[in-house]
Amino acid sequence: MKVSDVWPNGNFGVLQGIFRNNEFPQVAVDRSSSRTRGAVYVAWSDGAANIVQDLPAFFGTYAYPDVRVASSTDGGVTFSPGTTVSPTPERFTGRGRDQFFPGIAVDKRGRVGVCYYDRRQRPDNSRIDRYCSVSENGGSSWEEEQASEFGWVPMHAADGVINLLYIGDYDAVSSDFLLQHDGFFSSFEVQFAGNPDVLGYRMH
Repeated sequence: MKVSDVWPNGNFGVLQGIFRNNEFPQVAVDRSSSRTRGAVYVAWSDGAANIVQDLPAFFGTYAYPDVRVASSTDGGVTFSPGTTVSPTPERFTGRGRDQFFPGIAVDKRGRVGVCYYDRRQRPDNSRIDRYCSVSENGGSSWEEEQASEFGWVPMHAADGVINLLYIGDYDAVSSDFLLQHDGFFSSFEVQFAGNPDVLGYRMH
């Protein structure tokens, strides 16, 4: 079953800062004892809502991606229309900002957690921060919080040992598999002067 149409992120899979990013969909299943038990959730990044002329113009178009989540309550036979987890803040003044590499999980209470990178802090779309959002109503609405204490500008090309196109491709969000504790844990990458480090964040 098709979940959604998807527009490639950035300039056909390359984001500003010259690192790769496709839509990287992730799936989570509600195993809780709540009323939403059995629901299936899919998270991905989608550039369809903000496609602009790239700079410089001969590069074509650039699609600033949003993180989207769709859900199914019939075992994946049908899915709801995708919802945007974190719309662009009203105070943002740039042409657009990238959200990318989402991870998703469901905890013992049936809450849905999504974590992702977000470039909202600078209008030129350069600074990267980590945000997490939680839904207590099956993805109908979301409350967000900033997971990273500081932002960074991607400088992955400064380290010749690491693939120059990689930055956090395999980040994920997890919950307690044994359903003993609620909340979520997210791992993510930060970069300073080309040196990547992995940090963790607990979301209650």
